[in-house]
Amino acid sequence: MVASTTNNAARKVILVERKKQIEEKLAKCNHDLRALCIQEAELTGITPPEMPLEIGETPPTIRRKVGTAFQLNENLVNNSNKDQLVTNLELEIQLHMKLRDAALGLSGEGNISKTVKRQHRAEYQKHKEQVKALEEKLALLKEKTAFEQIKQKKKSRIPDPQADIK
Repeated sequence: MVASTTNNAARKVILVERKKQIEEKLAKCNHDLRALCIQEAELTGITPPEMPLEIGETPPTIRRKVGTAFQLNENLVNNSNKDQLVTNLELEIQLHMKLRDAALGLSGEGNISKTVKRQHRAEYQKHKEQVKALEEKLALLKEKTAFEQIKQKKKSRIPDPQADIK
């Protein structure tokens, strides 16, 4: 009988140790799951229902991270062209067009409040006007450079009166 009680006590100690190891592993897995759920919430703006919470704990408020989902044209970014002003304007136009499209997309999302939607619509309008103004500026600049090039070509065709005298 004494041997069976010591055997049971040894089994109990082993089971308690195993229970601690399993609980530690579960806590680590819950911590990892929580971190993944927070990352998902930052990307989507919605806290997933699978997020492990302690009893009585409220889900954390998470602000959605907004990054750039667009690429700028590499030719414009790395251009070492003579006409740097035109290139810079084209790059700025492209940037504002991408920002305009992003603001329009954000204003159409269904899981945000009306005030945030209004802010995104206002951003959209602002970038839309900036694109229009920059395009007008670019058109004027291109006209001016084209006119100057034509003017330079005409100047080079005029014969030099001093050259005929020699």
